[in-house]
Amino acid sequence: EGSLRVRLDGPESDDVVEIPRGECVGEISVADGRPASAWVTTAEPCRLLVVDGPVFLQRLLAIPHIGRNLIALLAERMRRSNERVVARVRSAVQLQALQRELDFARRIQSSMLPAPPLPAQARELDFHGFMRAARQVGGDFYDWLPLGPRRFLFAIGDVCDKGMPAALFMVRALTLLRSAAAGGGDAGGECLARWMAHLNDQLAESNEAQLFVSVFCAIVDLDAGVLHHVNAGHNAPLLVSRVGEVARVDRPRGPVAGIMPGLAFQVGTVAFPPGTGLLLYTDGVTEAEASDLSQFGEGRMRAALASPTADAAEGVQRIADAVDAFAGGHPQSDDITLLLVRRR
Repeated sequence: EGSLRVRLDGPESDDVVEIPRGECVGEISVADGRPASAWVTTAEPCRLLVVDGPVFLQRLLAIPHIGRNLIALLAERMRRSNERVVARVRSAVQLQALQRELDFARRIQSSMLPAPPLPAQARELDFHGFMRAARQVGGDFYDWLPLGPRRFLFAIGDVCDKGMPAALFMVRALTLLRSAAAGGGDAGGECLARWMAHLNDQLAESNEAQLFVSVFCAIVDLDAGVLHHVNAGHNAPLLVSRVGEVARVDRPRGPVAGIMPGLAFQVGTVAFPPGTGLLLYTDGVTEAEASDLSQFGEGRMRAALASPTADAAEGVQRIADAVDAFAGGHPQSDDITLLLVRRR
């Protein structure tokens, strides 16, 4: 009475064969004398008839219709097992194909992010970016673009989802932002508000998945010695003075982009004299977890940032190393992205 479950890979395996009332288990081990190759557990309260080896082999198998029924039962079980093997192989092949596609997508996504060599006209600026996806592909991005001989755009973004949907939305957001910036802008920073409004309206169009992205964009104007910025729901960047003082750039702050059209964004301006640095980051940095589920936090990030450093690349790497040391091998749950800009 009742039913059993045969677990093939181990006592806790999810790969289960159901044994209903009237069937038997253990007969192969009795016949060949080898150790059992599966784990049998009860699916519900059961009553079992236990037949030892000598009785099974010498008395039961001598009865013709019992032997025939046993062979039929084993044949049916083998067919079911073969079907499971075929399904496993098919799933493994599909998984390998998907893995290859994701690896290719990861390489494409990585190639979209800017990388050295730096533009020759950026000699007064030292900047470096870092992005590590929690999965093969992610929804974070960073970017930099020259807007003229002495003006540069820096941006960072974080799509609300992860994996392939976030990666596709990220590509769309990055493309729209670059397209808007390629059209040029005024000498100040008011163009940032128009670019962000355009980005928001385009992302909100045909957005059935209801994805959105937080974005921070800044224009460094070397001649004026200022930083124009607009924030669409993103983490407040950190501004580092030449003497190591760290302050948050938390005003003004607008809504995230992509939820609904017609949103307006305000532009802020702060001084950016020689020796100043700007750290842009996503919440995957501050919310990185250790095994006890504590988070890295902004304080640890500030401590890693405030230490003296030779260049932006070293500063970014130091923060990434601090995150990894804090996590101690705990799985990464979110994309980690950093962009550090220093004025020499």
